Amino acid sequence: MNKMIRLSIKEEATTTDGDECAICGKKLVDSTIGLGLFLADSWDPVCWNCGDWLAPQLVRILRLMRGGDSNEMDEHKLMKLEEYADNRLVVFDRFDAFKDVPRKQVSHNADPGRKMNGDRDGDFLSHDVAGELISGCGAVRVLVTRGTKSEDAVRLITKLSEMIKAKTKAMTSRDNLANESAPTDESTK
Repeated sequence: MNKMIRLSIKEEATTTDGDECAICGKKLVDSTIGLGLFLADSWDPVCWNCGDWLAPQLVRILRLMRGGDSNEMDEHKLMKLEEYADNRLVVFDRFDAFKDVPRKQVSHNADPGRKMNGDRDGDFLSHDVAGELISGCGAVRVLVTRGTKSEDAVRLITKLSEMIKAKTKAMTSRDNLANESAPTDESTK
């Protein structure tokens, strides 16, 4: 059975300059925009030439981000600014779960100092703080990548639930400290 190759744009914590394309094996040149093209289910980089025939819309976005067509990019930026103008920055704890991570240590591109190790199931759990410009957000939001098998999603969500239970005390202490040190309306007058 021939498996479809899916690509995604991911933030590069380190340069991919000199790395090899996971598809054709050619040396990559750094995109200089902090974003790169990767295999969707891993951190294996993909060159833009291979991306042109596998996911041309993603390569077009990267070219726009780099400023390949400044008029179109300016229009795109303006539309995004208008879209997010009334939204507020929501800060939240982000928990990610990866499946099929090799048991050997590999660098996690989001944090090059951190090593990813798959557990006995090949799963890796991650926690950090993130912010998004959004108009609203529930107390908890779960995103599942399309194509993920339901049993994988349930297994990973169960593991994340256990991780959240373990981290709740530290998260509560951090939030209480932030609330105590935040200026009040009275103190800013």
